[in-house]
Amino acid sequence: MNNKKSGMTLLEILIGFTILSLGATSVLAFLVFFIKINVTILDNLQTKYIAEEFSERIRAESFRSPLILNDGDNADLDEFTEPDHSAADTLYGRVFHRYWNIVDDEPMDGMKTIKVRIMYDKLDKNQIYEFTTLKGSG
Repeated sequence: MNNKKSGMTLLEILIGFTILSLGATSVLAFLVFFIKINVTILDNLQTKYIAEEFSERIRAESFRSPLILNDGDNADLDEFTEPDHSAADTLYGRVFHRYWNIVDDEPMDGMKTIKVRIMYDKLDKNQIYEFTTLKGSG
């Protein structure tokens, strides 16, 4: 007569749950990592979208437009504590601050050099994207 019982012991069940929980923890950590990467990529895309849109807007403006008038200080191109102009954009609930400085007659007469800085907060740290564009009078 065979008295062998079928089924699993408590120890086998505990080992199975341990392996399952380790696997689930690894998958969750992997998902959290990819969500953070995805958010970072989205932030970068939004910043570049704002930069491209603003660059196109500058190109469409006339040379004497108030949007690209210099405040009279030609030495402040890289100084953003008191920019020539500023504005804010909200995109998908995040606020992006735009600051831009203009230098007249650089790199030559009849041209303007415009440096734009776009900033946004991420985890209490400012993220900065900058670009420089030129505008001719002709």
